[in-house]
Amino acid sequence: MSPRRRDDADHPPDEGRRARLLRAATDQLRAVGARRLSIEDVAAEAGVSKGAVYLEFPSKTALIEAALDALLIDAGVRYAERMALMPSPRDRLVDTLRFVWEEAEREPIFETLLREEHEEGTLRAMATGREAQADAEIEGLRALARAGIDAGELRADLDVEALPFVISLMRSLFLGVEHATAGRMSRTRVLDATLTIFAAGISALPATDDPSQQRG
Repeated sequence: MSPRRRDDADHPPDEGRRARLLRAATDQLRAVGARRLSIEDVAAEAGVSKGAVYLEFPSKTALIEAALDALLIDAGVRYAERMALMPSPRDRLVDTLRFVWEEAEREPIFETLLREEHEEGTLRAMATGREAQADAEIEGLRALARAGIDAGELRADLDVEALPFVISLMRSLFLGVEHATAGRMSRTRVLDATLTIFAAGISALPATDDPSQQRG
């Protein structure tokens, strides 16, 4: 009879084991993405049995969500600190998109998840029960847009209701730069140009004293 492992399936949950599993899951997400992550590989890397994984997390989805939550909490702190330095609603909207792209560049998991979301809807499949959080994020972007209109920074005819979904759609541009340019231009330059065009599109038109340019 083989000796029992320290982390066998009947071992009580402990914080050290949970932390090891989250680190291992994060490593696997970087290596293979959410779709191909396996409980067996996570358990082996963490040095526990497969059964021990289920003592901490009821499913593969729960494990992945916990690992992503830890990363997103860290990203959220960075985002909040960055936004606090920007009083301009327009700049905050533009920089929200830049932040997403920079995070995808910094953390391979985010680019992998963006690609899986684009191809397979991985994140949507994991989003059950998170509608309230998504709604809050959407309303936060809409509130920024309204503040920008009130401040005269953003054009009055901006489609505030659709804006959060436009920003969400533009996240996937990060993935297509190399294909679209066929290597003729760097990803950074194309994304910078995209942000410049986006900012120009949402910005209020400059005031003019030329009567021929005024309505009515």
